[in-house]
Amino acid sequence: MRKILIPIIAIIALAGAAGVFYLLKEKPVIIGSASEAIQAVPEDAVCIVESNSIPELVHALVHSDPLFPSLQLLGGIDPGLTALKKFDSLFNQSAKMRDLYGERPVLVSFHQIGKNQYQFLLIIENHGSSGVKEAGDLFVALSGQQGVWTSRTYNGQQINRVTFNESALIPGISLSENKRFILMSPSPVLLDNAVRQVNQESGWSHSDSFKKLLHADVPDAQAHVIINLKAFPRWLGGQMNPAVKRKMDSFTRYGEWASLDLSVTKDAVWMKGFATEGDTLNSYLNLFKHQEPRKLEAEQYLPANIAAYFTMGIGDPTGYLKGLSDYLGSGEFGRIRQSMIGKYTSAAGADPVKTWSELGMRELTIAYICGVSDGSIHPLVSIQVKNGNQALEKLMAGRPVAKIKSEGKKEILNMPFEGLPEILGGSLFSAVSGKFFTVLGNIIFIADKKSILDEIVNKYALHQTLANDAVYLSLAGMLSTRSNATFYAVPFKSKPLLESILSPEAASTLLGSDRFLQKA
Repeated sequence: MRKILIPIIAIIALAGAAGVFYLLKEKPVIIGSASEAIQAVPEDAVCIVESNSIPELVHALVHSDPLFPSLQLLGGIDPGLTALKKFDSLFNQSAKMRDLYGERPVLVSFHQIGKNQYQFLLIIENHGSSGVKEAGDLFVALSGQQGVWTSRTYNGQQINRVTFNESALIPGISLSENKRFILMSPSPVLLDNAVRQVNQESGWSHSDSFKKLLHADVPDAQAHVIINLKAFPRWLGGQMNPAVKRKMDSFTRYGEWASLDLSVTKDAVWMKGFATEGDTLNSYLNLFKHQEPRKLEAEQYLPANIAAYFTMGIGDPTGYLKGLSDYLGSGEFGRIRQSMIGKYTSAAGADPVKTWSELGMRELTIAYICGVSDGSIHPLVSIQVKNGNQALEKLMAGRPVAKIKSEGKKEILNMPFEGLPEILGGSLFSAVSGKFFTVLGNIIFIADKKSILDEIVNKYALHQTLANDAVYLSLAGMLSTRSNATFYAVPFKSKPLLESILSPEAASTLLGSDRFLQKA
């Protein structure tokens, strides 16, 4: 696949054996008490993870076969992953440590400290004057060494440092505390930044935009995840091949924040929550600003051999298509799309934006189908409309219907013009130019190979859809009934797709893991 996925989709593709992401409509909510520690997080955080229990969070991360191997893609954090596994063993073996940290809220943020190098900041509630000593002892137990304690003063605050030898998993840890929190980081500079931040009465965590962060309450969620949608693409770009990286580095208008609840099992990872578009008028998330969440139905018609799919619900197609035009603007992809609109208008004698608004486009999906015999992946686009027959008439108006025999009951047709997927969905959907199509009920399927549509027709007739797939059904109880967008991926089926977008180093790291690619 030569085309890239938008950042929030790509990271879930890297993170789940049966990963599910829901983007729900924004609404104000009250941030939980654990989020008070966010006041200490420097504003350059790429990602923030909160949990009510350190042992529970560590155990969930370590024992998730799909998620844990993918965390290796975080640049320079490999020793931290080994430390996570040892922490899990320490908590299992020590009742004292479980009691000490089991009911203590924790926050971990990740920050860039150098080229392709990221480091963590750990913040936990302070339960007493010996907090720093207890926290230091946790790392002493981790390293198996007593370490050398030193101290200094910064910004009126005492900073402690425990230094181990270079062979330790984490050679050193800096610690500081106040009445509410204990702050820890292997990076002295990052800890200094946090001390300075926590002493401020204002800052990014007090801004109106941050206060709009959304928190979806999922009873069984192990953690709450906040993603900086402006900084995140730069990190993600570092894991991609050069062509994709160039695009990711310029992708700064996705939105501002995503606030998600993370639930992890051995076989699946799913996130559910909200995102804010920020103050940028032409951010990608503005496409959903006036779209009401709805029950998405892609699972009812997509085949069970899907490797990954992304679907958007569209309640107001006119508003959605205007938002897409505003987002793309006069940039490179906007100019490409406008050229396609011109060709469509010339060939069809009608403006496609107006036509598909009138057809009542309800759902737009891009999916990747696993090859039957060669292990390849093929892209497919589907469009749900109010009336499939009307859509067929619009597509073929004034032209002879060039029918191609299908192996199923439905006929495969030559598309009279190409580029419709990108016109309706932007560059994310450009992996399918649209050479052939077929109509099943109110769904238009578009692909560049007739064989793909043959398979769709056959599997639909045999009821071999996602909605009837055992793996997918195992997640059904975790899924929201209403959302703006959904992403689903099965990594062991997605290897060719990931190989096409990841850098050689990232591909070797991730796809070389038997845990990541094992079947659910």
